[in-house]
Amino acid sequence: MRVGKRVARGLGTPCGFTLVELLVVIGIIAVLISILLPSLSAAESQARAVRCESNVRQLAAALFMYANENHGSFPPNQSSPNARWWYDQERVGQYINADSQRDVGVLRGIAVCPEDENSLRSYAMNIWASSKMDTFVNTAYGSQWKMGVKNSACMILIAEKWPQAGTTGGWWTTEPFGYAGLKPGVRFGGAGGISPFISTAAFGQVNCELPYMRHRLSSERGSGTQPVGRVSIGYADGHVALKRNDELVDSNTGLSLLDSLWSPKDPNINN
Repeated sequence: MRVGKRVARGLGTPCGFTLVELLVVIGIIAVLISILLPSLSAAESQARAVRCESNVRQLAAALFMYANENHGSFPPNQSSPNARWWYDQERVGQYINADSQRDVGVLRGIAVCPEDENSLRSYAMNIWASSKMDTFVNTAYGSQWKMGVKNSACMILIAEKWPQAGTTGGWWTTEPFGYAGLKPGVRFGGAGGISPFISTAAFGQVNCELPYMRHRLSSERGSGTQPVGRVSIGYADGHVALKRNDELVDSNTGLSLLDSLWSPKDPNINN
């Protein structure tokens, strides 16, 4: 036998795989892939959720910069007499690298959740934080507040929202929210959620303005637009959290758990 000649199985027989051994190896690889794929998918989903939280944090910081320069007041949100919105270039847009775009709504980038790719803007400001708002907003169900508000760690400043409007380019956008529904818990989707339902740009009728499904875990019992899952919220003290629906509302009673507040009136009108 020549030096260097690999011999196995029998005298003078070259080493190699049999068909059975090859099929076994392929089977093992297939099993490993089936085990790893869910983990990889979950990791990617978590990475997108972290990016979403980062977006909310940057937008909240821009809102704070505006308030610091306007005596503690956050931007107005009015459709009339002159439309003025939190995301305008003259408002929050000036604190973000908008590259000469008109407003945050056309910036894409940090204005869009990675799980909401067809939108120009995935986030909305809490209407009750507005320095001025439309007269049709019923103040019996909330009260306006400014920077430095009591319980600021619980007060919602900005959060993810279903898109409710489309543009000529086919993109979706959002407007301020927090006034639909008579009670705070209903706005979180508890006890049947908001009635009548809200019409969205791409998801039909929904009973909650918070799109929990964007960051819903596979282990969470929910499907479609049901208010089950997680949503990114930025608070009046500057922190951001990814909140589960069961951290915000008792789904049976429809009562807010008062973990997160729309306005200082929430504790009083919760029952």
